[in-house]
Amino acid sequence: MSESKWFGEEKIIPDAWSWAILVLLSLGLVGWGVLVYYTVEDGPRAWDYRKLPDIPGESAYGTHLPPRTLQPPRQIPKLPGARPLQPEEMSIQEKRL
Repeated sequence: MSESKWFGEEKIIPDAWSWAILVLLSLGLVGWGVLVYYTVEDGPRAWDYRKLPDIPGESAYGTHLPPRTLQPPRQIPKLPGARPLQPEEMSIQEKRL
Protein backbone atom coordinates (compact mmCIF):
# COMPACT_ATOMS: atom_id res chain seq x y z
CA MET A 1 0.00 0.00 0.00
CA SER A 2 1.57 3.24 -1.09
CA GLU A 3 1.52 6.18 1.25
CA SER A 4 -0.52 9.00 -0.19
CA LYS A 5 -0.45 12.53 1.16
CA TRP A 6 -4.10 13.03 0.24
CA PHE A 7 -5.50 13.51 3.76
CA GLY A 8 -4.50 16.39 6.05
CA GLU A 9 -3.63 14.20 9.02
CA GLU A 10 -1.08 12.31 6.90
CA LYS A 11 0.83 15.45 5.89
CA ILE A 12 3.97 16.24 7.85
CA ILE A 13 4.84 19.85 8.65
CA PRO A 14 8.57 20.62 8.69
CA ASP A 15 10.09 21.47 12.08
CA ALA A 16 10.90 25.03 11.04
CA TRP A 17 7.24 25.72 10.18
CA SER A 18 6.10 24.20 13.48
CA TRP A 19 8.35 26.55 15.41
CA ALA A 20 7.36 29.50 13.24
CA ILE A 21 3.66 28.88 13.91
CA LEU A 22 4.30 28.55 17.64
CA VAL A 23 6.38 31.75 17.80
CA LEU A 24 3.87 33.73 15.70
CA LEU A 25 0.96 32.67 17.92
CA SER A 26 2.92 33.60 21.04
CA LEU A 27 3.96 36.98 19.64
CA GLY A 28 0.37 37.63 18.56
CA LEU A 29 -0.90 36.93 22.07
CA VAL A 30 1.76 39.12 23.68
CA GLY A 31 1.10 41.86 21.12
CA TRP A 32 -2.63 41.75 21.85
CA GLY A 33 -1.91 42.11 25.57
CA VAL A 34 0.39 45.09 25.00
CA LEU A 35 -2.17 46.73 22.70
CA VAL A 36 -4.93 46.36 25.27
CA TYR A 37 -2.63 47.56 28.06
CA TYR A 38 -1.85 50.81 26.28
CA THR A 39 -5.28 51.51 24.75
CA VAL A 40 -7.58 50.86 27.72
CA GLU A 41 -7.45 53.72 30.20
CA ASP A 42 -7.62 53.36 33.95
CA GLY A 43 -10.92 54.26 35.54
CA PRO A 44 -11.12 56.95 38.20
CA ARG A 45 -10.43 55.76 41.72
CA ALA A 46 -13.18 57.15 43.91
CA TRP A 47 -12.42 55.19 47.06
CA ASP A 48 -10.47 56.33 50.06
CA TYR A 49 -10.42 53.91 52.96
CA ARG A 50 -8.03 55.98 55.07
CA LYS A 51 -6.82 54.11 58.11
CA LEU A 52 -8.97 51.09 58.96
CA PRO A 53 -8.71 49.53 62.40
CA ASP A 54 -7.71 45.90 62.14
CA ILE A 55 -7.72 45.04 65.83
CA PRO A 56 -11.03 43.55 67.03
CA GLY A 57 -10.79 45.46 70.30
CA GLU A 58 -10.97 48.76 68.45
CA SER A 59 -14.37 47.92 67.01
CA ALA A 60 -17.44 49.45 68.63
CA TYR A 61 -18.99 45.98 68.66
CA GLY A 62 -16.01 44.46 70.47
CA THR A 63 -17.35 45.58 73.86
CA HIS A 64 -20.97 46.52 73.16
CA LEU A 65 -23.75 44.54 71.55
CA PRO A 66 -24.80 45.70 68.09
CA PRO A 67 -27.97 47.78 67.92
CA ARG A 68 -31.16 45.79 67.70
CA THR A 69 -32.68 45.91 64.26
CA LEU A 70 -36.28 45.51 63.28
CA GLN A 71 -37.45 42.61 61.19
CA PRO A 72 -37.18 43.31 57.50
CA PRO A 73 -40.47 44.02 55.73
CA ARG A 74 -42.24 41.02 54.27
CA GLN A 75 -41.52 40.75 50.55
CA ILE A 76 -44.02 38.05 49.66
CA PRO A 77 -47.58 38.43 50.90
CA LYS A 78 -49.07 35.66 52.99
CA LEU A 79 -50.98 33.05 51.06
CA PRO A 80 -54.74 33.22 51.48
CA GLY A 81 -55.89 30.54 53.89
CA ALA A 82 -52.39 29.78 55.11
CA ARG A 83 -51.95 29.33 58.82
CA PRO A 84 -48.77 28.73 60.78
CA LEU A 85 -48.17 25.35 62.41
CA GLN A 86 -48.88 25.15 66.08
CA PRO A 87 -46.15 23.69 68.32
CA GLU A 88 -48.08 20.44 68.88
CA GLU A 89 -48.50 19.98 65.12
CA MET A 90 -44.79 20.50 64.62
CA SER A 91 -43.93 17.79 67.13
CA ILE A 92 -46.32 15.35 65.37
CA GLN A 93 -44.65 16.04 62.02
CA GLU A 94 -41.18 15.58 63.54
CA LYS A 95 -42.22 12.17 64.85
CA ARG A 96 -43.30 11.12 61.37
CA LEU A 97 -39.86 11.91 60.01
